[in-house]
Amino acid sequence: AAIPYEIVIQGGGGVEWTEIEVEIKDRNGNLVTDEYLVYFKLRDNTPNNSYIDDVGITRTCVTSDNGLGAVTLNSGDQPGAVPIIAALYPVYTDCDAIECTNVDGDEFCDSFPSLTELILDDAIVPILSFSPVTIVTGAPFSGQINFSYVDITPLTGAGLYQVPLSVQLEDIYANPVADSTSVYIWIEGHKRQW
Repeated sequence: AAIPYEIVIQGGGGVEWTEIEVEIKDRNGNLVTDEYLVYFKLRDNTPNNSYIDDVGITRTCVTSDNGLGAVTLNSGDQPGAVPIIAALYPVYTDCDAIECTNVDGDEFCDSFPSLTELILDDAIVPILSFSPVTIVTGAPFSGQINFSYVDITPLTGAGLYQVPLSVQLEDIYANPVADSTSVYIWIEGHKRQW
């Protein structure tokens, strides 16, 4: 789980990080007290420059504490869902030895250390692939206002005209911003030159 589940791109003017937490429970649904190694990896289609804990880190391991393992996810400069793989290993597993490659194109890791190291309670290592966080665009930074001279339609009466108008807003990285509830536009007359 992630709280908050939506974060803003870097420099977007909002919360740029969240904590990803994995709960390790026994068969009865209780948090375990034994320590385990929790492996986290950002999948290949993660938004640009997102990272775990430290800049540039896309995979890491943490030791669980009373059934909880958590890392900090930091946003990059591209919006989108953040797909993460989490896997559970015995606490003595060497994190650097864990290779999570996806050979067959499904959502899961295909390559691990020897299977004898991966047996937990008579079951192969639990693996979870999920997208707990979405990175959203930042506040509007720039935009374009366009209107069509071709489609100007005169309205009957006192010189009024209907003009089709479009507004495109982008954040600091030129990502289109989320739909706005309202956009205010005003037209100012020409000022006298001094």
